[in-house]
Amino acid sequence: MQIQEIIESFKAAILENGVTPPETIVGDGNLHRFKIDGKLNGAYVLHLDGRAAGYFEDFKQGKSKAGKWIVNFNRYQLLSADPSLLIANAKKPSATPKKRPSTK
Repeated sequence: MQIQEIIESFKAAILENGVTPPETIVGDGNLHRFKIDGKLNGAYVLHLDGRAAGYFEDFKQGKSKAGKWIVNFNRYQLLSADPSLLIANAKKPSATPKKRPSTK
C-alpha cells in the first residue's frame, strides 16, 4: 500500500466509528489533537514505520468512540476498544525470549 492509501484507510476507520476525522493526518507516531464540533475533543496517533497502526479517540464520547487500527495488506482492521477483546486479538510472541548471559 502507498502511504496515501494507508492514511485514507485510517481516516475511513475513524469515520466508520462515528468520529469525523481531521482533513490532514500526519503519520509520524506522535499524538495529534483535532477539532470535533469546533472543540479540541479528538486525538489520533498514526505510525507508518514497519506495519502501519494507529489509535483515535473522541474524548467527549469517551471509549465508545475510540479504536485501535492496523493495516492488514490491502485492507484495514478496526480492533474493538474493549480491552478484553484487544488482548484476545493480540498476536502471541512466536519464540521465547533468550536469556542474557551472566556478566559475573
